[in-house]
Amino acid sequence: MSKSSLQPTVERRVFPAGRSLHFFGITTGEIAGRKFQVDGERANAIGFGRLSLIVRYVPHDEWSGEALERRREDERWFLGQAALHERVLERAMMRGPVIPAEMLVIFPRLEDLEDHARANYDRWRRLLSRLAGKEEWTLRVFHGPHLLRAERIPYMLRTIPTTSRTVRLRVPETGEGIGLHLNELWKACSSIAVAARQIEASGGAKQVFGATFLIASNRVDALKETLAFYDGAARQLGLTYYLEGPRPPYSFV
Repeated sequence: MSKSSLQPTVERRVFPAGRSLHFFGITTGEIAGRKFQVDGERANAIGFGRLSLIVRYVPHDEWSGEALERRREDERWFLGQAALHERVLERAMMRGPVIPAEMLVIFPRLEDLEDHARANYDRWRRLLSRLAGKEEWTLRVFHGPHLLRAERIPYMLRTIPTTSRTVRLRVPETGEGIGLHLNELWKACSSIAVAARQIEASGGAKQVFGATFLIASNRVDALKETLAFYDGAARQLGLTYYLEGPRPPYSFV
Protein backbone atom coordinates (compact mmCIF):
# COMPACT_ATOMS: atom_id res chain seq x y z
CA MET A 1 0.00 0.00 0.00
CA SER A 2 1.42 3.40 -0.95
CA LYS A 3 2.01 6.14 1.61
CA SER A 4 -0.49 8.45 -0.12
CA SER A 5 -3.27 5.87 0.23
CA LEU A 6 -2.81 5.98 4.01
CA GLN A 7 -3.44 9.73 4.13
CA PRO A 8 -6.87 10.87 5.38
CA THR A 9 -9.25 12.33 2.83
CA VAL A 10 -12.27 14.58 3.03
CA GLU A 11 -15.57 12.78 3.33
CA ARG A 12 -16.82 12.89 -0.26
CA ARG A 13 -20.10 14.57 -1.04
CA VAL A 14 -21.58 16.72 -3.79
CA PHE A 15 -19.84 20.10 -3.73
CA PRO A 16 -22.22 22.98 -4.55
CA ALA A 17 -21.38 24.73 -7.82
CA GLY A 18 -20.10 28.29 -7.58
CA ARG A 19 -19.36 27.95 -3.88
CA SER A 20 -16.31 28.33 -1.67
CA LEU A 21 -15.76 26.92 1.81
CA HIS A 22 -15.69 29.22 4.83
CA PHE A 23 -13.60 27.36 7.43
CA PHE A 24 -14.45 27.82 11.14
CA GLY A 25 -12.37 25.20 12.90
CA ILE A 26 -11.78 21.57 13.76
CA THR A 27 -13.38 19.12 16.15
CA THR A 28 -13.45 15.36 16.65
CA GLY A 29 -14.82 12.93 14.09
CA GLU A 30 -17.92 12.05 16.12
CA ILE A 31 -19.97 14.87 14.60
CA ALA A 32 -18.91 14.24 10.99
CA GLY A 33 -21.87 14.59 8.65
CA ARG A 34 -23.89 16.78 11.01
CA LYS A 35 -25.44 20.07 9.92
CA PHE A 36 -26.59 22.84 12.25
CA GLN A 37 -28.23 26.23 11.85
CA VAL A 38 -26.68 29.29 13.48
CA ASP A 39 -28.20 32.74 12.93
CA GLY A 40 -29.89 31.50 9.77
CA GLU A 41 -26.64 30.08 8.36
CA ARG A 42 -26.01 26.38 7.90
CA ALA A 43 -22.71 24.95 9.07
CA ASN A 44 -21.45 21.50 8.09
CA ALA A 45 -19.10 19.10 9.86
CA ILE A 46 -17.13 17.37 7.08
CA GLY A 47 -15.35 14.17 8.08
CA PHE A 48 -11.59 14.04 7.57
CA GLY A 49 -10.02 10.90 9.01
CA ARG A 50 -10.66 11.07 12.76
CA LEU A 51 -11.48 14.77 12.62
CA SER A 52 -14.39 16.95 11.54
CA LEU A 53 -13.83 20.18 9.62
CA ILE A 54 -16.47 22.82 10.43
CA VAL A 55 -17.38 24.81 7.33
CA ARG A 56 -20.19 26.55 5.50
CA TYR A 57 -20.66 27.07 1.77
CA VAL A 58 -20.54 30.69 0.57
CA PRO A 59 -20.92 32.26 -2.91
CA HIS A 60 -17.50 32.19 -4.56
CA ASP A 61 -17.87 35.54 -6.37
CA GLU A 62 -18.69 37.36 -3.09
CA TRP A 63 -16.05 35.62 -0.96
CA SER A 64 -12.89 35.90 -3.02
CA GLY A 65 -10.45 38.48 -4.36
CA GLU A 66 -11.36 42.15 -4.27
CA ALA A 67 -14.97 41.44 -3.36
CA LEU A 68 -13.91 39.83 -0.09
CA GLU A 69 -11.39 42.57 0.66
CA ARG A 70 -14.09 45.23 0.24
CA ARG A 71 -16.34 43.34 2.62
CA ARG A 72 -13.55 43.09 5.20
CA GLU A 73 -13.43 46.90 5.29
CA ASP A 74 -17.11 47.06 6.26
CA GLU A 75 -16.90 47.17 10.07
CA ARG A 76 -20.48 46.12 10.66
CA TRP A 77 -20.12 43.12 8.33
CA PHE A 78 -16.74 42.17 9.83
CA LEU A 79 -18.05 42.23 13.40
CA GLY A 80 -21.06 40.20 12.32
CA GLN A 81 -18.80 37.54 10.82
CA ALA A 82 -16.75 37.39 14.03
CA ALA A 83 -19.92 36.91 16.07
CA LEU A 84 -21.10 34.16 13.71
CA HIS A 85 -17.69 32.47 13.92
CA GLU A 86 -17.97 32.39 17.71
CA ARG A 87 -21.52 31.03 17.78
CA VAL A 88 -20.74 28.27 15.28
CA LEU A 89 -17.79 27.10 17.40
CA GLU A 90 -19.83 27.33 20.61
CA ARG A 91 -22.38 24.98 19.06
CA ALA A 92 -19.65 22.55 18.04
CA MET A 93 -18.04 22.84 21.49
CA MET A 94 -21.18 21.33 23.04
CA ARG A 95 -20.15 18.00 21.51
CA GLY A 96 -16.41 17.99 22.10
CA PRO A 97 -13.13 19.93 21.99
CA VAL A 98 -12.72 22.57 19.27
CA ILE A 99 -9.71 24.17 17.59
CA PRO A 100 -10.76 27.61 16.33
CA ALA A 101 -9.50 28.67 12.90
CA GLU A 102 -8.56 32.26 12.20
CA MET A 103 -11.33 34.51 10.96
CA LEU A 104 -12.41 34.46 7.31
CA VAL A 105 -10.31 31.53 6.11
CA ILE A 106 -11.77 30.74 2.68
CA PHE A 107 -11.00 27.78 0.42
CA PRO A 108 -12.24 28.08 -3.18
CA ARG A 109 -12.21 24.30 -3.71
CA LEU A 110 -12.77 21.21 -1.60
CA GLU A 111 -9.32 19.99 -2.66
CA ASP A 112 -7.73 23.13 -1.18
CA LEU A 113 -9.36 22.44 2.19
CA GLU A 114 -8.23 18.83 1.98
CA ASP A 115 -4.62 19.83 1.28
CA HIS A 116 -4.65 22.22 4.26
CA ALA A 117 -6.18 19.59 6.54
CA ARG A 118 -3.72 16.90 5.46
CA ALA A 119 -0.74 19.20 6.16
CA ASN A 120 -2.05 19.90 9.70
CA TYR A 121 -3.74 16.59 10.51
CA ASP A 122 -1.25 15.19 13.05
CA ARG A 123 -0.85 18.53 14.81
CA TRP A 124 -4.61 19.00 15.06
CA ARG A 125 -5.11 15.55 16.52
CA ARG A 126 -2.50 16.17 19.21
CA LEU A 127 -4.01 19.55 20.00
CA LEU A 128 -7.55 18.17 20.27
CA SER A 129 -6.28 15.50 22.64
CA ARG A 130 -4.65 18.17 24.81
CA LEU A 131 -7.78 20.36 24.81
CA ALA A 132 -10.31 17.61 25.52
CA GLY A 133 -12.43 18.43 28.55
CA LYS A 134 -11.11 21.98 28.86
CA GLU A 135 -12.64 25.46 28.45
CA GLU A 136 -11.41 29.04 28.24
CA TRP A 137 -12.52 31.45 30.98
CA THR A 138 -11.59 35.14 31.15
CA LEU A 139 -11.26 37.31 34.24
CA ARG A 140 -11.39 41.11 34.19
CA VAL A 141 -10.80 43.26 37.28
CA PHE A 142 -11.97 46.88 37.58
CA HIS A 143 -10.99 49.53 40.16
CA GLY A 144 -13.42 52.12 41.39
CA PRO A 145 -16.78 53.18 39.93
CA HIS A 146 -17.22 52.05 36.34
CA LEU A 147 -19.92 51.36 33.79
CA LEU A 148 -19.73 47.88 32.26
CA ARG A 149 -21.32 48.20 28.85
CA ALA A 150 -22.52 45.33 26.71
CA GLU A 151 -19.57 44.20 24.60
CA ARG A 152 -19.81 45.42 21.02
CA ILE A 153 -16.63 43.66 19.94
CA PRO A 154 -16.83 39.84 19.76
CA TYR A 155 -14.64 37.95 22.19
CA MET A 156 -12.13 36.60 19.67
CA LEU A 157 -11.35 40.11 18.42
CA ARG A 158 -10.91 41.76 21.81
CA THR A 159 -8.96 38.95 23.50
CA ILE A 160 -6.67 37.03 21.12
CA PRO A 161 -4.60 39.99 19.81
CA THR A 162 -3.78 41.12 23.36
CA THR A 163 -2.89 37.76 24.92
CA SER A 164 0.56 37.47 26.48
CA ARG A 165 2.35 34.24 27.36
CA THR A 166 4.37 35.91 30.11
CA VAL A 167 4.11 34.37 33.57
CA ARG A 168 5.27 37.59 35.25
CA LEU A 169 2.41 39.71 36.51
CA ARG A 170 2.14 43.20 35.06
CA VAL A 171 0.98 45.18 38.10
CA PRO A 172 -0.96 48.40 37.46
CA GLU A 173 0.12 51.63 39.16
CA THR A 174 -2.85 51.78 41.53
CA GLY A 175 -1.19 51.26 44.88
CA GLU A 176 0.83 48.56 46.60
CA GLY A 177 -2.19 46.92 48.25
CA ILE A 178 -3.94 46.39 44.92
CA GLY A 179 -0.74 45.11 43.34
CA LEU A 180 -0.24 42.53 46.09
CA HIS A 181 -3.88 41.46 45.87
CA LEU A 182 -3.75 40.98 42.11
CA ASN A 183 -0.50 39.05 42.41
CA GLU A 184 -2.08 36.63 44.90
CA LEU A 185 -5.20 36.34 42.76
CA TRP A 186 -3.16 35.62 39.62
CA LYS A 187 -1.15 32.90 41.38
CA ALA A 188 -4.24 31.29 42.89
CA CYS A 189 -6.18 31.19 39.63
CA SER A 190 -3.16 30.07 37.63
CA SER A 191 -2.62 27.15 40.01
CA ILE A 192 -6.09 25.84 39.11
CA ALA A 193 -5.66 26.31 35.35
CA VAL A 194 -3.95 24.06 32.85
CA ALA A 195 -2.57 27.24 31.24
CA ALA A 196 -2.95 30.98 31.83
CA ARG A 197 -2.34 34.14 29.81
CA GLN A 198 -2.55 37.80 30.73
CA ILE A 199 -4.53 40.09 28.45
CA GLU A 200 -4.39 43.84 28.03
CA ALA A 201 -7.22 45.86 29.49
CA SER A 202 -10.10 46.28 27.04
CA GLY A 203 -12.61 47.79 29.45
CA GLY A 204 -11.26 51.31 29.60
CA ALA A 205 -9.16 53.16 32.17
CA LYS A 206 -10.94 51.53 35.12
CA GLN A 207 -9.85 48.02 34.18
CA VAL A 208 -6.64 47.18 36.06
CA PHE A 209 -6.17 43.52 35.23
CA GLY A 210 -7.20 40.88 32.70
CA ALA A 211 -6.33 37.22 32.26
CA THR A 212 -7.61 34.18 30.43
CA PHE A 213 -7.39 30.63 31.76
CA LEU A 214 -7.61 27.18 30.20
CA ILE A 215 -9.59 25.23 32.78
CA ALA A 216 -10.58 21.57 32.97
CA SER A 217 -14.38 21.38 33.05
CA ASN A 218 -14.34 19.71 36.46
CA ARG A 219 -12.21 22.57 37.88
CA VAL A 220 -14.45 25.47 36.89
CA ASP A 221 -16.19 25.41 40.28
CA ALA A 222 -12.77 25.62 41.94
CA LEU A 223 -12.01 28.76 39.92
CA LYS A 224 -15.30 30.35 40.95
CA GLU A 225 -14.71 29.40 44.60
CA THR A 226 -11.25 31.00 44.46
CA LEU A 227 -12.73 34.26 43.17
CA ALA A 228 -15.38 34.13 45.89
CA PHE A 229 -12.65 33.63 48.51
CA TYR A 230 -10.79 36.77 47.37
CA ASP A 231 -13.90 38.83 46.69
CA GLY A 232 -14.19 40.30 50.19
CA ALA A 233 -10.64 41.67 50.14
CA ALA A 234 -11.19 42.89 46.60
CA ARG A 235 -14.22 44.95 47.62
CA GLN A 236 -12.27 46.58 50.45
CA LEU A 237 -9.72 47.69 47.83
CA GLY A 238 -12.47 48.96 45.52
CA LEU A 239 -12.03 46.10 43.03
CA THR A 240 -14.72 44.24 41.11
CA TYR A 241 -14.29 40.88 39.35
CA TYR A 242 -16.02 39.80 36.14
CA LEU A 243 -15.69 36.20 34.92
CA GLU A 244 -16.63 35.28 31.33
CA GLY A 245 -16.96 31.78 29.91
CA PRO A 246 -16.98 29.06 28.88
CA ARG A 247 -15.39 29.75 25.50
CA PRO A 248 -13.53 27.66 22.96
CA PRO A 249 -9.76 27.89 23.62
CA TYR A 250 -9.02 30.87 21.36
CA SER A 251 -6.01 31.93 23.44
CA PHE A 252 -4.42 28.49 23.71
CA VAL A 253 -4.09 27.11 20.18
